[in-house]
Amino acid sequence: MDNQRQYTIVYGPNDRHAFIEAFERAYRKANDAKDITFTVAYNPQTKEPHQPGAPYAQTYINITKITGIFYEDSSGQIFGLIGHAKTEERLSPSAPPSYNFKAYYDVSRRKGHITIG
Repeated sequence: MDNQRQYTIVYGPNDRHAFIEAFERAYRKANDAKDITFTVAYNPQTKEPHQPGAPYAQTYINITKITGIFYEDSSGQIFGLIGHAKTEERLSPSAPPSYNFKAYYDVSRRKGHITIG
């Protein structure tokens, strides 16, 4: 992935079954995909990931297809995800609003991080 950027997920779904269902549906039919939305923090002036002490805004990243999923630990609450995503607004002026992604997400805390690029 070129031009990777890692964003902090500040809010997302609290149902771990939603991720599994999205993964399963992605392989049934292309138009049967189930979107999952993460809210991420970013610097609105630079579109870079939010840094402590800097101004920030929130935007949405919609996971359009999960192509890989795994448990990060034995609790069943922390997932590793890979796939394709779209953003509400361009987080990079030269990049399209559609990206490959890797994410780690804790369902119980509804927080994590996502790398797009």
